[in-house]
Amino acid sequence: GQGAHAAVDAEGIHTCAGAPLARVEAKVTLNRLLDRTRDLAIDDAHHGSAGKRHYRYDPTFLLRGLSSLHLTFAPAD
Repeated sequence: GQGAHAAVDAEGIHTCAGAPLARVEAKVTLNRLLDRTRDLAIDDAHHGSAGKRHYRYDPTFLLRGLSSLHLTFAPAD
């Protein structure tokens, strides 16, 4: 119907209506995490030392997403 066609044409066929909310939620979550931690660093035991890091990526045609990211940190004082 025309309603479905109009909704698709609004931003393109691959637009997610919840994407703006998801971006805001991710930003708030990361800011809260960073406010509560210190000495945030990539875990050398899992990813190798600086200059020799290695990461695994999920196979996808849209983006290069990490399979996992191991971090070390200390709670903020």
